[in-house]
Amino acid sequence: MSVLLQKVEDFVTKQYSRSVWIDFDYHNLEHTLNVVKEARDLAIRSNLPNNKVATIEIAAWFHDLGYEYGVEGHELKSFELAKKFLSKEGATLLLIEEVGNLIKATSIGFERFQSLSQKIMRDADLSNAGLKGFKKCSNALRKEWATKMNQEYSDIGWANLQIHYLSNLNYLSESAIDKYSKRKRKNLKKYKKRLLKKQRELVL
Repeated sequence: MSVLLQKVEDFVTKQYSRSVWIDFDYHNLEHTLNVVKEARDLAIRSNLPNNKVATIEIAAWFHDLGYEYGVEGHELKSFELAKKFLSKEGATLLLIEEVGNLIKATSIGFERFQSLSQKIMRDADLSNAGLKGFKKCSNALRKEWATKMNQEYSDIGWANLQIHYLSNLNYLSESAIDKYSKRKRKNLKKYKKRLLKKQRELVL
């Protein structure tokens, strides 16, 4: 599995080096590296066996690669890319299916979590809300939405959106709850302060 994982890392890293990814300010190699790192850490904290940890890492590498083809349904495209690569490398059908189920768990609105691995995958994808540097990630996403989806927000509108997001985000795995909850509350508090500041500036 370690050999396959290295091949996956090399392949995905090379894909993200292509010029098509230049104006993806959030969904890019940096985000993917963070998700891989957090997914591995959560899986280890959850005492998952090595093969499960490696499977989660593979899924984390591929989970957003389909963004190149558009936001809508990118998870399915990401899995198609993963399936094509893994099949070429001789991966078992069981591994390919597990990777697909994990990538599917990162879809917005997905609720049919059937395993701890799926919960960990989803939590890792949203881990930046519970880490330092959330503001930087948030600003990058704001810029990407403006350029890629033609969705622009005022400072107040964006602050409100982040407050809503942080207020309603609940981590699913015990390892993520333990690791991210405290920082998520701090990030929420900071955005509430930022909103009040922007509102006062309007009055003045």
